[in-house]
Amino acid sequence: MALMTNHIWSLLNRRHSIWVNWIHDHKIKGQSFWQLRSAGNSASSWRYILKIRDRVRPFIVSKLGNGHSTSAWFDRWSQIGPLCDVVSARWLHNAGFTLASKVSDIVIDGDWGWPRAWMDLFPVLLTIQPPSLNPHKSDSLIWRDARGNEQDYSASIVWDSIRSQGATVPWVEIVWFANCIPRHAFLSWLICKKKLKTQDKLKQWDVGASTNLNLLSCPLCSLVPDSHDHLFFECSFSMQVWSSIKSFAGIQLMSSKWEDIVEWLIHVPSKKSMRSVIGRLVLSATAYFIWQERNQRLFKSKKRTVHVITEAIVSTVRLKLASVKVKSSMTGKSLLEKWNVPRL
Repeated sequence: MALMTNHIWSLLNRRHSIWVNWIHDHKIKGQSFWQLRSAGNSASSWRYILKIRDRVRPFIVSKLGNGHSTSAWFDRWSQIGPLCDVVSARWLHNAGFTLASKVSDIVIDGDWGWPRAWMDLFPVLLTIQPPSLNPHKSDSLIWRDARGNEQDYSASIVWDSIRSQGATVPWVEIVWFANCIPRHAFLSWLICKKKLKTQDKLKQWDVGASTNLNLLSCPLCSLVPDSHDHLFFECSFSMQVWSSIKSFAGIQLMSSKWEDIVEWLIHVPSKKSMRSVIGRLVLSATAYFIWQERNQRLFKSKKRTVHVITEAIVSTVRLKLASVKVKSSMTGKSLLEKWNVPRL
């Protein structure tokens, strides 16, 4: 959607191109882009452009100069939005205006050219002051984000404006950081949101009486039902893996509960310190290999020992640390020595 908005921006700015000229000649034909109602049998790209325009319309604002190219009714140039949302087409024609009227047509000698009766019929018009038009300056378009800031147009600015945004979660830097391993970070993100398809989640779907009850137990320890909380790292098997690996991160006394580990990492003073980087890499790598082992046992009947999984985690994290830039601190150097990472 953000990329297709480039076409809308080109159309409104009348950028010189064969495509823009063809659209203006065959589709718009002197109308405002915002008043077009149907795409008819047009190409799918044109139908999609018309489909998304209402989504991006609130962000595209006309900055008035002489008012000659800004639609009085359909463009967003006043603080109340397009005037077509306030005044119907019937009232426009009764006052002697047309749908093609520009802002310069409704401002006469610094005052509004519409009937005084409109002020009583549409009280919201009282909040708009007649603009000061500059005959020597052309109108222009600006992108105004949801916070009211004027931005230079770009696809990234559009994306940031139209995407769904929620509150920042406290664990965001534990999962996503500069030195993360993407596939590990993605799995950690699913764990933090409790979106992995463990058996406690699948059981809620009620797949019927034919469900194999043996699958409801943890594939690693076969002692208790499979679940997020149990798998990371309350399961006896995964707890052994975590206990074997956490000493490499210098957090021997750390709890074996996922929430406690994440909470500790959140409050590490410097997120760029080697202790923090290693702690986050170790946590996500351990979770990744535990989840991998769980699936291999469940679907392929393959098993690895705690020692083999620990070696795989250490090897993966060591390889990543070899590419990490380290500040010259005693703690950072000692941790890298523990991982046998060569210093350049």
